[in-house]
Amino acid sequence: GIIEAFGVQGLAGCGTVAAAIARRYEANGGRISPRNTGRAMYALAQVGEQPEQLVDVLLNEVEGWTEQDPRDTELKPATALAAFWSMAALELGPRRQGSVGWLASFLRRPDVVASLV
Repeated sequence: GIIEAFGVQGLAGCGTVAAAIARRYEANGGRISPRNTGRAMYALAQVGEQPEQLVDVLLNEVEGWTEQDPRDTELKPATALAAFWSMAALELGPRRQGSVGWLASFLRRPDVVASLV
């Protein structure tokens, strides 16, 4: 995955690496597992970086979750929380309000909250 290959430090301040990762996944049909998407977003939020191409790829992945799993039966709570928190920390919510609302609805469910605490 992205984090395993480069680590948090490898993403920080390294636009060339982020651009290469984004190109690789776009060429691969834009598919990144939800787990790796959440991890990559979390890593970027931790270092406060927003490489444009990579962020676009990751936001497209999150948006795809709503289409691939509209009833959120496959989404893992920790992945959803990582993506939601990262979008908030990087102030990306206004770019993808639909995804933010979908994640918030998922994270408000009592069964989801119970699995996170």
